[in-house]
Amino acid sequence: MESCPDDSNNGHDRDEEETSCESTYFVERDEVLARLTLLAGPEPPASLTGELEWLQKVLDKYLEQSTLLDPAMEKMLALTMGRARLIILSWQNKRLAEQVTAPAPSFPFQIFRNAQLDALFAFVYVLCRLRGRKTVITFFPHEATDLEPVLHALQSQDRQDCGLWQTRYILLLWLSMLVLVPFNICSIDSGVDAGQSGRAQSSVTLVGAICDQATEYLRDPGPTREAAAVCLASLLKRPDMECGQLAVFLKWAEGVLGVRDPSAGAEMEERGQRGSGGGGLEATLAAPGEAFLPLGVLQTLSVLLKAGHRQNLLAFLPSLLRCLAQGPSSDLGSLTLSRKLKIKLLQRVALAYLPPRVASWRYRRGQRSLLDNLRSVQEARGGRRLGPERGTEEGGEEEEVEEGKDEEDVPEALEDIVEELLLGLRDRDTVVRWSAAKGLGRIASRLPESYADEVVASVLSSFTESAPDSAWHGGCLALAELARRGSLLPGRLGLAVPVVTRALRYDVRRGQASVGAHVRDAACYVCWAFARAYSPQAMRPYVQRLATGMLLTALFDREINCRRAAAAAFQENVGRQGARNFAHGIAILAAADYFTLGNRQAAYLSIGPAVAHFPPYTRSIIEHLALVKLRHPDPSIRLLGSQALHRMAGLAPSFLLDDILPTLVAQVDALDLCCRHGALLGVAELLLGLSQLPSFLPGETLKAVVAIVPRIEQARLYRGRGGELVREAACRLIECLALALVPLSVKTQLRLLDSLDENLRHPADAVRAHAVAAIRAFTHAYFGRGMDEPSARLQARVVDKYRRLVETDENVAVTRGFLRALGALPARLLFPSFPALLDTIETQLAPNRRVGDEPDAETRRNGILALGEMAETLGVEVSGGGRRGARGMNSAQVHRLISLLLKGTGDYAMDKRGDVGSWVRMAALQGLEKTVTLAGAYLFPYGPGCGLFPRQSCQPLSVSDGVKDARTDDAAATAVGTASIGDAGVGRFASSTSLISPELMTAIVSAVLKQLCEKLDAVRECAGRVLSTILPLARDAEAYSTLLAVFSSEAEGGLSLKGGDSAAVYPRAVRLLGVRAYHEAIVAGLVISVGGLTESVVKASVAAVVEWARQQRLSKRERQEECRSNACEDGHKMPPRLQEFFESLLGLFDAHSGNDRVIMPLLRSLDLFYQKGVLVSRAQAAGWEVGSEDGKHAGKASLSWRLADRLLREVTGCRNVTKLLACLRVALHLLSPLTFRAGQEEEEAGAAALRLILLLLGHRFPRVRKLAAQELYTALLLHDHLLAGGGDAQERVLEALLGAAWEEEDLQALCGVRDEICAVLVLAPLGAGGTVVSRRGLGGRKGAGEELASYAALVKEMGY
Repeated sequence: MESCPDDSNNGHDRDEEETSCESTYFVERDEVLARLTLLAGPEPPASLTGELEWLQKVLDKYLEQSTLLDPAMEKMLALTMGRARLIILSWQNKRLAEQVTAPAPSFPFQIFRNAQLDALFAFVYVLCRLRGRKTVITFFPHEATDLEPVLHALQSQDRQDCGLWQTRYILLLWLSMLVLVPFNICSIDSGVDAGQSGRAQSSVTLVGAICDQATEYLRDPGPTREAAAVCLASLLKRPDMECGQLAVFLKWAEGVLGVRDPSAGAEMEERGQRGSGGGGLEATLAAPGEAFLPLGVLQTLSVLLKAGHRQNLLAFLPSLLRCLAQGPSSDLGSLTLSRKLKIKLLQRVALAYLPPRVASWRYRRGQRSLLDNLRSVQEARGGRRLGPERGTEEGGEEEEVEEGKDEEDVPEALEDIVEELLLGLRDRDTVVRWSAAKGLGRIASRLPESYADEVVASVLSSFTESAPDSAWHGGCLALAELARRGSLLPGRLGLAVPVVTRALRYDVRRGQASVGAHVRDAACYVCWAFARAYSPQAMRPYVQRLATGMLLTALFDREINCRRAAAAAFQENVGRQGARNFAHGIAILAAADYFTLGNRQAAYLSIGPAVAHFPPYTRSIIEHLALVKLRHPDPSIRLLGSQALHRMAGLAPSFLLDDILPTLVAQVDALDLCCRHGALLGVAELLLGLSQLPSFLPGETLKAVVAIVPRIEQARLYRGRGGELVREAACRLIECLALALVPLSVKTQLRLLDSLDENLRHPADAVRAHAVAAIRAFTHAYFGRGMDEPSARLQARVVDKYRRLVETDENVAVTRGFLRALGALPARLLFPSFPALLDTIETQLAPNRRVGDEPDAETRRNGILALGEMAETLGVEVSGGGRRGARGMNSAQVHRLISLLLKGTGDYAMDKRGDVGSWVRMAALQGLEKTVTLAGAYLFPYGPGCGLFPRQSCQPLSVSDGVKDARTDDAAATAVGTASIGDAGVGRFASSTSLISPELMTAIVSAVLKQLCEKLDAVRECAGRVLSTILPLARDAEAYSTLLAVFSSEAEGGLSLKGGDSAAVYPRAVRLLGVRAYHEAIVAGLVISVGGLTESVVKASVAAVVEWARQQRLSKRERQEECRSNACEDGHKMPPRLQEFFESLLGLFDAHSGNDRVIMPLLRSLDLFYQKGVLVSRAQAAGWEVGSEDGKHAGKASLSWRLADRLLREVTGCRNVTKLLACLRVALHLLSPLTFRAGQEEEEAGAAALRLILLLLGHRFPRVRKLAAQELYTALLLHDHLLAGGGDAQERVLEALLGAAWEEEDLQALCGVRDEICAVLVLAPLGAGGTVVSRRGLGGRKGAGEELASYAALVKEMGY
């Protein structure tokens, strides 16, 4: 709660360590002290900034629990301030010694900087920021001998150095403590002789220097201004300063604030001429450009009036009031801080006028001290009188006065001050209103009863309908302060409580939003204050109204801070006012506490109905939801309010039927959008809730409810702003009519169906979603009942119409909406047209299908979702298990539906929104989960020709059918005879065949595994959830036992799949690379992840592949040792599974040639695989080649040569610089020693890769040429064995690469250099029969095939 300081007392009866993450003590105390010891040592660490940053980071964790630092505060400040004192004293002694031996400098105070001192003071400022300066300053050293050194250190600071302002801030705070020495301050002034101590106050000495420094820092814009104000006020409040310096300062302050007394100005001028002023204070009048000086003066005056002696200040109060009435001379009156300081200063002026005594008429509930309360109880037991006749107990620390005597002491100026404070309650800033409220509370506690009652009446009069929200907020704060200080007498509660209950519901519409959260929060603070201020007897007449208001706010307020504030206030009232006053208070607190109300949905839908079960609050809660929350500007609040009414329908059905429902029906065509939308939602949810009760809905009311949608459409209320919300609510109303099974005529049914069809074509996704939900409920309720065939007219009106719109309409909204509607239809309508529906959806899933001018991913996604919903609706055609003859999908239809879903898992469409195909893939995965769950629950116990029965009625003969492969189970089952079949189930069976064939089940698992290995977290999570669901039913899948072994977790008692956790998924997935059926799918998914851009995914996937490759090589070494012992000859071959892995990577080049969505991640993956050692770079080793021995090459049959050939194919005609550079990086890994013979590039992978790199040296993009030359030069330097067989070829090639300017525009000359390198390396010249790139570089004529390739690339780039 924003205004309530003690709302942490929530009464939560749980283990604190389990329910709270907050610390209970200073955890890092020892480490912080150790580092502070090092920081404050004689030899500080070199990295002072690093140490300070660490300390600040640790302490910042205690920003909201700063009191935990108190036990260590003294030790921390003793270390820091003790070392700072030593540094300053050492500097002072050194400075004094230099003054003795050297002539006096022009400037007596040179700039003093010490890095350790700055770091220590920066740490002390962190403590001030966390714990507050008032707490920290009490631990500062305060020896009198420190005053002058600290002042001199402050005078030696560079005010222009903005980075060291913390040093100046702490020095000023330290001075504010040191100037409070308990004897004459002049006695410690080293600049004054003992005989001149009587004239110390008129000399430009220590006091004058402190005043000069403090007034200079009053001009600062930062925190140093506040420290200077505290320092100056501490000095001026001394008894020996109040006669001279105080008067001078107050007159100077008047001049700064804009009101100058001519006599004061003449006096200051005279003192300045005599040189007897306060060190320049009276000459420091506000200059025109010093904007922050008035703020500093106001801060100083505020501190001074709070701590100074009242009698010495009374003479200056009238002039201060005149200054404040006029305002600052600058334009600072518009600043929040200026207005706050003005209000604070006004209240302290008023308190200075009033005697510091507490009025006797105040209401006091009890003692302020627990000891006093206990003492009063003991006295009561001993028979002594408890206190006055007011029913309260005596208490308070201040002297009480007679009321009649107090009446005579009210000055006239107080009326103007109170008026200003009342205006401050309406200020636009919260801090100003809060200061004004506290001021009114303090002043009223010292006024006579009649005057204080006028203040209370003025505050109560500010709560009007026309008053702004700021006035309501300030008034609530003032009421709370008045109640806390006993100034709001119980006789005024009759007027205050209605105002507070209205404030608890304050919510004013402004445009499309509302304001009032701060008012409701402040009203909760008032309720909290009432609980602490008044006795249960005084509060008993008003408890019910306050309890209802607090509960409604705690349960249904939009803002979490208001809900929690109301909960804290309600808890405080229950605890202090007692269970007798608050009915069911303890039970309500058990359900609606501070923490559970943090979730808005839970508050509305769970806690609200639970509290509504208590009779005193039932009617109020229902009325509040129906008449207030259903009109809220926030649509989500209106929706939650209607849903809460649905759950409360059984609590007061008569009240809802007779009062609430007719009221809402009358508001469905209101002009106000919020009222109209909320009424529609309320009618819909109440109708559904009441339909579940044995209550009778009056015929007229039911007729009016059925006519609501036509009534809205006739009034054309769908148009204009907010029409989508009205459409959604109308669809929900139709859905609730259907769910409630309200009888409708055929004409009304068709009329409502037309309304839903109109909403299905709406462009807003939310409207279509609500329309689909309504179609599902409506068609199942009115068209889906019965086993007979639907009429041709009905079939044409619904199914055929929807199919036709999907196939022919060019509006994407139509295809999206009606595809989802097809999936929502009942089985009675779907079954006759199911084959045609599959044809329609298959057409929409075609790659070349366009809706309008471009493909639409949402249409394909909705088609896939419709397939899954159809599968759930239709089920499968069974022959046993109690459902003989039931209609559903046959085996062929199941296979076709699954094939369409598998087709959806291959959708990788991209547009400007990103990977929109992922929506289709996730929908396909969900459809596969539904279909496999449905179809996998049935078996053909005696083969497909016999009959389909539920799986649970078929008991396999295998003892352990969960871990063994499905093939093994079937083989074991063939040895057993048949068992008799009954209507209720099937006993043991000889052979079993699933509705889904083994090949299709393997394809399903393969598709899911591929998505499990891809880069998107959402897709992986969906795939993991689907795999964990279908795996127990996938006994016919290939290597089922391996799948279970990989994805099972015995520790968790079952399958363990967390698809979003990449670190857990990839290590499991790579273990299936040895299964041929899933190898290609897993590789395809891994390539996308390894070559992606998400760091966490790349790191996890690469680590999994590297570990898998390491295990393969370890197993290969074991085979090599075995081969050596058996004289084998294949010890140097690549491990078989790594070879298969490489073959799959090459297959991706062939399957996705030119498709950068796959080729770019594939190139990045190959580069990473070579870097991490998954594939061995030929530049570093002989290579692992198919059929190669001792590093000999196998020509075009080698994997490396085939990879180089595919890189050349991707480079040809490519204008994507990123792709070209990726090909370059992969080609560098393929380099191997050249043989320097003609035609070597046709047989050796290294030569082919080198020729590819040389080809890029002649590319038309300068960046490509430059990077190709740099990378080739670096590779030849690092691996000098590559050209070792060519004599001086290495030197010549390096010289050519280094000497050419590859960024020049003369491409023909650069191609000549490249051809010279080819001649040196005995490679075929690129200009003679090469590729598109080389011929363009040489300016030659393109061949026919090359020209066609270039034209195809251009067409592809332009999007045709």
